[in-house]
Amino acid sequence: MLIGLGHDIQLIGELEKVEALKIPGIFFTETECLYFSQSKNPLQSMTAQFSAKEALFKALKVAPQFYWTDIEIQHNSSKAPYFQFYGSLAEYFTRQSWTAHISISHSGDYVSTVVIIALQT
Repeated sequence: MLIGLGHDIQLIGELEKVEALKIPGIFFTETECLYFSQSKNPLQSMTAQFSAKEALFKALKVAPQFYWTDIEIQHNSSKAPYFQFYGSLAEYFTRQSWTAHISISHSGDYVSTVVIIALQT
């Protein structure tokens, strides 16, 4: 059962000068910042994960208060992204029996992200 759908598109260059995005613990976790630093294109990776968090906010509609760092984008062995939740957001998803799915696409100077929140089966 579909609970929410969120989409975000982000121009990569818009985030280049946003210094707060580069400080661990504000928008991104230490793990995410390490991932960016090891990426071929750190700005593109950071923009993709920022876009993913924005798309999740849009898909949620109603949620408990939480921090940006309660959402962490990780990658499986095939390098496909997935969400790891912490704190009140993790508790909320567990209580609701929800799961979140993510798709990130890069094209030229843009990143586009789609997030689907569904009832766990």
